[in-house]
Amino acid sequence: MLQDQDIKGFTLLELLVVIAIVSLVTAIGLPNFNSWKTEREVRVGAEKIAQVLSGVNAQTKRGTFPYVQMHINANISISGVAGNYPGTVVLGRGMTRTNLSKKLNSGKFPDCDTNLRTVAGSWEAEPTYEYKLKNIYLHVKNINAVCYSADETYYATTDEINKNKNIILNQGSTDQYIIVCSATEPNAKSAGKCPVTKSAGLKRPAYLIEWSRFGNVKRHKWNGDDWIR
Repeated sequence: MLQDQDIKGFTLLELLVVIAIVSLVTAIGLPNFNSWKTEREVRVGAEKIAQVLSGVNAQTKRGTFPYVQMHINANISISGVAGNYPGTVVLGRGMTRTNLSKKLNSGKFPDCDTNLRTVAGSWEAEPTYEYKLKNIYLHVKNINAVCYSADETYYATTDEINKNKNIILNQGSTDQYIIVCSATEPNAKSAGKCPVTKSAGLKRPAYLIEWSRFGNVKRHKWNGDDWIR
């Protein structure tokens, strides 16, 4: 015997309304999510670079190493599980007192050598810090470095960082800095590096890491017009 069945379902009109609402919510929410994701990537990248700078300098103060380096390979293609992506690799490296003494005794200034090959009288094989920063570009390209010693005697920078032009900050100016931005930002992507000024096309999100030969590290945020703390 047939029984009456109370079967309910979506009408075509109701289904179309639901699809329209989901599409609208997605269209509104996706740009906000992408913006938040990009801001977070750049902020975390800046924090990691500042951490390495502070960390290697602290190692000289604690006596772990008498000579240290922050080594960066900027704006390159990095291999990952999901394939290659643009980014920057940041390392911290240390030199033992024995190796530093060998360089000094041989008359060789312990320069801020960026060669990753570990040779006698050079850096330790294992880095003290190592970060692969996904979708992060700097205002410099390829290999650059900053080196510290315990008494600031052998402080040095290399390559493009060594050629930094003075930049105006809210408390003065400095030529010791790294600008961090998103590798997906169109101006940075087309140039292969972060623009340095607004007129050159610098866009948010962007951060500037400032340091001194004495180990002070400060982080500044780009507000669209100026660098702010």
